[in-house]
Amino acid sequence: MSKRLIKTAPLLAKLGDISRSKLDRTINDPNQNFPKPIYMGRTRFFDIDAVEAWLAAQSNTHPDKRAA
Repeated sequence: MSKRLIKTAPLLAKLGDISRSKLDRTINDPNQNFPKPIYMGRTRFFDIDAVEAWLAAQSNTHPDKRAA
């Protein structure tokens, strides 16, 4: 089964138009448990299924907070 990948710019929009620096802080925060990026050359991709699972877990844990 192949992974469905999303580039950084569309991911930022999916997460509510957050900044790249906010995304980087979320990735590097061990408490957030955000899916790690996959690099192909210099381009950063994310497993969309893992991101959607993370979003679902966040909404279950913090129903009053935004996705990221």
